[in-house]
Amino acid sequence: DDSSGDTDLKPRLICSRGYAAAALLLASTPLFVWLAATMPSPALPSPPSLPPLPPPPPPLPSRLPPQPPPSTTLSPPPQPPPSPPTSSTIVAILNGQWGGAAGVLAHVLDGQGIDMSGFLGAPGGLPPPARTLWDTLGVPDRSHPWGDRLSCSLLSLRSPGLYDASNVPLLGEAGYTHLPAVLLDAKVLRGRLRCCYPFDAGSTKLHCGTFGGGAGCTPGCGDRDYAQREARRWGFEGDARAYKPDELAKCLDGMEAERCVEGRWCALSHNELVLDIADSGDDGLQRFVRAVVVDSRASGMAVRLARAVWAAAEQSNRTVPLLHYDPRSVAAPFSEVDNEE
Repeated sequence: DDSSGDTDLKPRLICSRGYAAAALLLASTPLFVWLAATMPSPALPSPPSLPPLPPPPPPLPSRLPPQPPPSTTLSPPPQPPPSPPTSSTIVAILNGQWGGAAGVLAHVLDGQGIDMSGFLGAPGGLPPPARTLWDTLGVPDRSHPWGDRLSCSLLSLRSPGLYDASNVPLLGEAGYTHLPAVLLDAKVLRGRLRCCYPFDAGSTKLHCGTFGGGAGCTPGCGDRDYAQREARRWGFEGDARAYKPDELAKCLDGMEAERCVEGRWCALSHNELVLDIADSGDDGLQRFVRAVVVDSRASGMAVRLARAVWAAAEQSNRTVPLLHYDPRSVAAPFSEVDNEE
């Protein structure tokens, strides 16, 4: 029944409540508190051990070690640039080249050109000032159709002749039969060679439609018909033509200077090499000059002009010797000009 069931539960409930009360009472007693305080705590894990510290650095020295004494050996001073060759050395070289196969390249200072009336573009037909002759050497001149080339001669024992103006009455009477000339570096200027005639072909008469030439026209180098017309009137019997640069030796071998009569102007006495200067710029060819020369037979007027050209070169920081040229001398055609002349 209902009453018996309720009675069975009460004792257990009372007992449970009793245990709870006893536990609460026990926890509040001083003895329990003391026991709880004195009981050991559970052990915690120890932290990992750290690696040992590195040893301290050695102490610094109290002073720097002694330095080696400075060297007492001085370095050699810089070497000066090589001295330019002396005039006597240049003379010896030129004489050797003149007597050998190389030859010496020469250009007579003819300004803008010379015709039977004298110097073109110069007052009275006389030579322009020495400074002008030097400053315009090899400089292209578009005011003239022949201003894109320069005529030279290759001097040697076999062909010693150099252009002179003895066929121009005005210049001969004024004492300028033998004009000053310059010797040029043939090796450097070989690339500018356009053609060679075995005689004086008067190449200023040959013009191209374009300054500096173009397809089918090389300044100063005419066709065979032109060359033969120029040569035949002097009695030339060989192969009269404008030889190509790679035919230079053949051109020189074809000279007939022996047909000239002593004391008379002759186009066969010297060869004509035509150099291209169309692109040489404002500096011209001055830097390629090896010497200023004048014929040993020149008058005092011509020698003074040569000396003035030499002085103009010096003023332009171009130090070159002033030399005599004697085409009749086999051993030493070039020699220094006496300062007193």
